[in-house]
Amino acid sequence: MATRTLTTHYIDGAFVESHGRQVTEILRPTDRRLIARVTLADEEDTRRAIAAATRAFATYGHSTTQERTQILRRLHEAAADSSSPASVANAADTVSKHSLRREPSSSHDTRHDLAH
Repeated sequence: MATRTLTTHYIDGAFVESHGRQVTEILRPTDRRLIARVTLADEEDTRRAIAAATRAFATYGHSTTQERTQILRRLHEAAADSSSPASVANAADTVSKHSLRREPSSSHDTRHDLAH
C-alpha cells in the first residue's frame, strides 16, 4: 500500500493548498504502519475556513429543517457510495450549491426522518 500525502484542505468549496507547514503521520492502529502524511492547518487556514463557513451560514442558516435533512442525506449517500475524498467533496459542493434553493415551506416534521 502506498503512503498518501495530503497537503490540501477543503475550504469554501475547493481543495486549497495548506498555508500550514507542520506535517503529521497517520498510522494504521492495527499494525502501526504508516498510511498517510497530512499537512496540518495553521491559523491562516483556520481563518479562511471560518470565513467560508460564515458565508455559507448566511444561506444554510435560513434553510428549513426539511432542506437541511435533504442536504445531510445527500452527503451521507455520497460518502457511503464513494471511497474517494475528492468525490465526496465534489458531492458536498454540488449539494451546497443546489440544495438550498428556496422551495415552498412544508409542515412536514423531519424529526422522524432523522431518527431512521
